[in-house]
Amino acid sequence: MSLDTAGLFEQPERFACGVHPEHGKLDWTETTREELDNAAFLDERFVESRSVHEVDLRAVLAYHDEHANQAGNVGYIFHTSFCCSTLLARCLSVRGASLALKEPSILLDVANFRRRHSGAAGDEQFTRLLSLTARLLGKRFGDESVVVKPTNTANNLAAPLLALPSTSAVLLLYGELRDFLVSVAKYGTKGRSFFRRLFRILRYDVDTIRNTSPEEAMVLTDLQMAATVWYGQMRMFQQLALRSDQRVRSLSSETFLNNPRETLEAAAGFFGLSLTDESFDQIEERGLLGRDSKFEDRFYDASQRLADRRELERNYGAEIDEAIAWLNESTRQAPVGDLPNTLCPVERIQ
Repeated sequence: MSLDTAGLFEQPERFACGVHPEHGKLDWTETTREELDNAAFLDERFVESRSVHEVDLRAVLAYHDEHANQAGNVGYIFHTSFCCSTLLARCLSVRGASLALKEPSILLDVANFRRRHSGAAGDEQFTRLLSLTARLLGKRFGDESVVVKPTNTANNLAAPLLALPSTSAVLLLYGELRDFLVSVAKYGTKGRSFFRRLFRILRYDVDTIRNTSPEEAMVLTDLQMAATVWYGQMRMFQQLALRSDQRVRSLSSETFLNNPRETLEAAAGFFGLSLTDESFDQIEERGLLGRDSKFEDRFYDASQRLADRRELERNYGAEIDEAIAWLNESTRQAPVGDLPNTLCPVERIQ
């Protein structure tokens, strides 16, 4: 066994940043806990200026299969996008207790492999890749627990991850439709383009999108298409929330923003994080709730968020109303019901 291969499983500083099953390679880069913690995205933006090393995927899988009982437990935050998932992950990353990994690209590689390959052979390889990836992401710095926030384009991994014994907890974080569409409008052309691409990706995962013909998709407005993406993700979350699995909880971003301390305490308990009262005091002292979660040097508190919301409503309110009305009409035969806040019920903390 080469040092590179063995080190992938033993050293948390060796971060698995990509997997390419068709080419039989797995990528990793040397990093530190601080770099992992500070990065808003552990995707191509994280590795673009770093040295990336390749190892033979077959050797890595063989090692994993031989030592599968050594995999540690990992918690996951799946989300619908634009719902404060990065903020929640940052708040739950406390040195000495926990580390949150935000949107590692290797999970998207595995999610896309699942979309490209189906059938017995493809499903078996996918399960091995997913188990390996979960283990590599679950390496700990000392006794710190690990929480992973995948990109929402990897939401198709939530159910398969629950089939792995190494998955300790899955939190489904979502925003309401109107809040979601306001955020799409906020990001302008870039946000609208992203959700058109996401619409195409989710055709592999969601029946309601798969059944939309190219002719029907062609005439959808940007916000109608974004609303369809939100609906498809919420359908996936509802199916997961209905499972009788104590490892699954759901949470709305509104509950988190309105009740941050209580929500963080509930999330820490759910993920089994060893956070103390002093830990929560430190979270508040860091001022994360008053900063942009993607760029911590930018102040962005509740008053700024409200001011932005009012401005966006003035500019795009009519278009948002139209998209919501359209979605309600087009999905009335299979509406998305309320997803309860099973992590932190509002009535319990008000």
